[in-house]
Amino acid sequence: MIEQKKIIKHNLKIKYSNLKKSNSMNFLDVSLQNYVNSNKNFFNDVDLYSNKKIFKDVEMENKFLKTIYQLIYVNKINRFCEFKNRQKELCEFNNSVTSLMRINSIMSQGTSSILKWKKLNLHKSCFDLAIYTQLIQDIEPSIIIEYGSGDGASALWMEDIIKSLKMKTKIFSYDIADINIKDTEIIFKKIDLTKHFPKITNKKVKKLVFEDAHVNVLNVLINTDKILNKDDYLIIEDSGHKMNIINKFLSKSKNKYKVDTFYTDFFGINATSAINSILKVM
Repeated sequence: MIEQKKIIKHNLKIKYSNLKKSNSMNFLDVSLQNYVNSNKNFFNDVDLYSNKKIFKDVEMENKFLKTIYQLIYVNKINRFCEFKNRQKELCEFNNSVTSLMRINSIMSQGTSSILKWKKLNLHKSCFDLAIYTQLIQDIEPSIIIEYGSGDGASALWMEDIIKSLKMKTKIFSYDIADINIKDTEIIFKKIDLTKHFPKITNKKVKKLVFEDAHVNVLNVLINTDKILNKDDYLIIEDSGHKMNIINKFLSKSKNKYKVDTFYTDFFGINATSAINSILKVM
């Protein structure tokens, strides 16, 4: 089994390299087909192995196939990536950092209305909500920390997800505004992150941290790094304009972080507000 995986990995590397230089459609061999078929995902529902084309335009068809190949290679063979290396990679389909078109990103929080939870504005995209649902049940955190409470809806949503999974997770949500929500076990705390940092335990329990406050980001990340341990997750939202800050943070952090492409690329290359910034402590 191990040897088979090595062979598949070798074939993937060769084919991906050749494909980037070629317009050939016949690049999926039996080993890749078996590899994809052994992993139940979107690709099992796409008829990649018939003569039927997804796009009429040959160039678009090849870009689509290259993107699928890119997702298979990144997610299955090289799931955890260095942030700097990942920054250099672009989606094969549109030559962009994300496979989402700009209009899809803009509309992802709702068009008729912003997405709500318990009648409060969520301020989360439909992609992020689905990704976080998967992530929470996968890693089962003991503590969730949220910088930037908004209206409090995202913390309430996470609390309901946790309760439905029968998990005993504590949620701490910090914001410069007072959040007055009753009938919840969430600990909402008012704090000015430009001046202070909350006292958080560095106890070695599984932690999931969301940076969504957008103020004093570098210092918030550096202080957060002090309380994170191996296998914890740090998610930096709306990170498209925070790349320089993230690079500085990673150069100063005590922990080593890698991008978890299983989640960033769950719906396509960086189909999330946390572009290349769903980070796992290694």
